[in-house]
Amino acid sequence: MESFRQALAAGAECVELDVHLSADGVVVVMHDPRLDRTTDTTGVLSELPIERIRAADAGARYTHDGLTFPYRGRGLRVPTFEEVLRDLGDVPLLIEVKTSRASAETRRLIEQYGAAARCVVEAFDARALAPFRGSGIAVGASSRDVRRLLHRVVTRRRPRTLPYRVMCLPPRIRGMRVPIASLVRLAARPRNETLGAKRRGDGAAFMPPLHHAPAARHERVCLDGPISRTRRRARARAPAPPATPARTPRPRRTPRAP
Repeated sequence: MESFRQALAAGAECVELDVHLSADGVVVVMHDPRLDRTTDTTGVLSELPIERIRAADAGARYTHDGLTFPYRGRGLRVPTFEEVLRDLGDVPLLIEVKTSRASAETRRLIEQYGAAARCVVEAFDARALAPFRGSGIAVGASSRDVRRLLHRVVTRRRPRTLPYRVMCLPPRIRGMRVPIASLVRLAARPRNETLGAKRRGDGAAFMPPLHHAPAARHERVCLDGPISRTRRRARARAPAPPATPARTPRPRRTPRAP
């Protein structure tokens, strides 16, 4: 939770997080499936009860210089997803479901807290997204969905509908460049939308106008929903570009007399 609060204090408009399920059915917010790398405890999240997970020091291993550990022993704990929904009341959330075991409980909590309008759920595994289809919660494209859309780009077939609103795209697959701009145009046509994209890793689900950054690990493409509204607000806040100074015309040379 400390990193989320610091990000929001620094001006972030949304929070990106990953969820797993504990052994006793509690959705916890953590990237890794194990506690080993980031806490002072070891073990697999899916095999531990929530009491063991919450007892771990979530700030124990953070260091920016390899010598000091500023968050060790400060009482930071692995947060539950319910805690995030409760404490970050109006913050848009981009949720990556790391295991299909967590899907049903994640959906239940989103609906319990009335947070569907501010959540986007995505996963690489299509099975993890199945419980969210038709729920009113914005859903991202799985790896299988992206492959199908890529096949339609190659065969020049336009999809009639899309069951997702967000795509997370790598610039390259097995050394081959992914035609992100073509995928965006093809995905936009069924909805008649103008899409936006942003690099994965920026912690933002709410995008500016479309661009392509080949150096990025992934790009996230948003199709509609609260993303578009936040994008319009970001545009309204953006400073106007500086005016280009007028160019002074060069004087015409007078030809010499012969």
